Amino acid sequence: MTIGWRIKQARKASNLSLRKLADEIGVSAMAISKYERDQDVPSSGVLLRLSQALKVKVDFFFRPSTVSVQLQAYRKHAVLGV
Repeated sequence: MTIGWRIKQARKASNLSLRKLADEIGVSAMAISKYERDQDVPSSGVLLRLSQALKVKVDFFFRPSTVSVQLQAYRKHAVLGV
């Protein structure tokens, strides 16, 4: 999961439009769109303002991806050959 994907998910969870979020943090809606599509990377200052507007911790944007449940279920039933 990329930073852009996380920004988009947090924005949708907060029920904010691109324009509303952009207005809240002082950037253009086009900038938010580019961040969400991973065409540009927000500066540390913008990330801080994003986290405040979206009510998430800054580390939310950098958390490692989790293993899918399907993969865990597959591993649980796997048998090692000898």
